[in-house]
Amino acid sequence: MNDNRLTQVENDNCFINIFEGYEDWCRGKVPGGNWLALTIMAFFAATSIILSWIYHDLFPLAAGWFLSMVGYTVFSKDTEWPPVIDEYLNDYQPVDIDAFTAFQAAVKADGLLRKETLGKWVEVERRARLQRPCRSSGSTFTGRDITSTGNQAGR
Repeated sequence: MNDNRLTQVENDNCFINIFEGYEDWCRGKVPGGNWLALTIMAFFAATSIILSWIYHDLFPLAAGWFLSMVGYTVFSKDTEWPPVIDEYLNDYQPVDIDAFTAFQAAVKADGLLRKETLGKWVEVERRARLQRPCRSSGSTFTGRDITSTGNQAGR
């Protein structure tokens, strides 16, 4: 696969991530980082309960509670959609540059990425992506010369 095609695929994946992130944001889902934070919190809580039971002391319980809260705080960062989507927007090469510029200006004026602003831009960009021209006929399936391949059906 050539570099241009690979870049196009990466850009397409980036838009899919933006679009799916927007849809999940609208549905009220949280980004995946929360599961790691909750797992760490459960690990420290379970360990502290077991150690407290083994040693008949409250110190492991208090230490476990403290470590679980610290773990949750550290690993639950960026569990909001705007920072997650912002990373994808930094890497994305828009099809409709004018709409992207207007989107950037709106976010800059608001001071933050809002769901409604993102939704309007996603819809405009989605329509522009559907209307973008296809590759030249020389590189498509129907433009490929197969007469010299030696693999001819029915012979």
